[in-house]
Amino acid sequence: MTSSLTESDPATLIESLNNKDSEILNDALQSLIMTCQNNKGKEIVPFFQSLFQKLDKLLSDENLSVIVQTCQLVLEIVNNFPKESEPYCHYVCGKLVLNLGDSKVHSVFSFLTYSRLLGRWHSTV
Repeated sequence: MTSSLTESDPATLIESLNNKDSEILNDALQSLIMTCQNNKGKEIVPFFQSLFQKLDKLLSDENLSVIVQTCQLVLEIVNNFPKESEPYCHYVCGKLVLNLGDSKVHSVFSFLTYSRLLGRWHSTV
């Protein structure tokens, strides 16, 4: 991950989602996922409308990794900020459901989700 994106504020990360480079998109998405998982995640709430509009476009990206990371980010946001994200979910619901029904996306997404859950479970045992 590039250090400039890792250390960026949410507005800069969200703006970088306009980039066409898959590596930059993946870095920005991963940084936003980590932001949601950390205590400072509330910083992205004021940007939800812009973010969800960009996520809608990314769910149609050609790159499988970008689609999977976008699905992960949507689920992190909904999980961590259910009330705040509810007014914006209509932007992504249709494409999210279609992507989770796609066997390629589902396989990669399921593997990553289960791996993360197993990691959390293992760290508590």
